[in-house]
Amino acid sequence: MHWILHRDVSGDVPYPECRLVNSRAVLNFHYWGGVSLASQYPNLEFEVSDSTDAPRGLVDFMGSIHIDIVSHKLAAALQLVGAEIELFPVAMSYNGRRLDGQQFFALNSLMRPRALDLKRSDVDLDEELGDVLVARKVVLDETAIANLNWLVVDELNRLAVSSKVIDAIRLSGCTGCAFSEPGLTRF
Repeated sequence: MHWILHRDVSGDVPYPECRLVNSRAVLNFHYWGGVSLASQYPNLEFEVSDSTDAPRGLVDFMGSIHIDIVSHKLAAALQLVGAEIELFPVAMSYNGRRLDGQQFFALNSLMRPRALDLKRSDVDLDEELGDVLVARKVVLDETAIANLNWLVVDELNRLAVSSKVIDAIRLSGCTGCAFSEPGLTRF
């Protein structure tokens, strides 16, 4: 079974705010999964600060716009289970202090299949693009994604991960990740 991955906003862990400093670097850049960006990924720089309504600190999974940022620890856990991803080092500063070395990476999801079971889901689709506009009940087509560990569900523009990935994340002690059953996804 695949679960929807999102940032943990439970209030129990930090929820740092990430700002892309050199946003011009991603203008007209396809960075939300489905294609390899290895030959063209720009150098990115992020300023990260503590959120005013969450505990202070950094987490292993955070992001800005549609760019997911993962720590070295989370990157290692994902690579261990064969997650279908690319990782690109990013420059980061936290509360004004520059972080050294390759501690954080921008993550690119290599797989972006159409994975929604439209017969069993209750959604309103954009007729032109096929994107979900309103989701009342989401059912993933598990047969279409059975061999994938990490993907962007094309119709939802949401990350989905296998149980194998969830186990690896939990065993590594990574923070900032939350998982929900697809059937509980509403927007």
